Amino acid sequence: MVDAIILAGGFGTRLRDIVPNVPKPLAPINGVPFLDLLIDQIEKSGVVEKIVLAVGYRADAIIQYFENRSSGVPVLFSREEEPLGTGGAVRQAISLTTSDQIFVFNGDSYLNCSLSNMLTRFFKPLTIAYTYVENASRFGQLVVNSQNQVLAFREKSQNAEPGWINGGIYLFDRKVFDRSLPVVFSLEKDLFPQLLKDGVFGFRTDGIFIDIGTPESFAKAQMILQELQETKLL
Repeated sequence: MVDAIILAGGFGTRLRDIVPNVPKPLAPINGVPFLDLLIDQIEKSGVVEKIVLAVGYRADAIIQYFENRSSGVPVLFSREEEPLGTGGAVRQAISLTTSDQIFVFNGDSYLNCSLSNMLTRFFKPLTIAYTYVENASRFGQLVVNSQNQVLAFREKSQNAEPGWINGGIYLFDRKVFDRSLPVVFSLEKDLFPQLLKDGVFGFRTDGIFIDIGTPESFAKAQMILQELQETKLL
């Protein structure tokens, strides 16, 4: 059993015109807050003992919702007083965890992924769930060899092209965060490239991927995640 951190502190600027009254992690997908779907996925995996929500923007709304939500897995809160970036938020939240390996989830994307299988195939210091999409331009791409080792991270592109992308689920050796790191930093831009020399591996999944970061993807999520709910895959 391991602990998990969900990054739920983003500003959600691009969604404010559509969901102005709630922070992005609580944006409703067919009437259900998006974070509920992530937590359901984590609980159903059977491998997570505790969840820490790393909250920042409009933290009170998220804390209030989940304090009143019945959950099979305990939910704790790590609150940013100032924006710390995705890396700084994880480093702060990790103090509330105890397991040697830590799952980290982006709080605005969903990947239909077997967490138990990912855990059994973990490689130190970091394993990243990755998947194939027809348009990788919004996400950047992973360059992965035949042994699933990540060789490089490619920046976002203006050109729409298919490729392998980071699926927003990571499994860390907690000792990664013992190294000297700035107070504010990004997992994707600052930490991941540093770890390549130590060996970053990917866990390939062909499950459905969706994010809610833009009005277009938020609308698409309503349809795709409803299909998963109806087929009992979510």
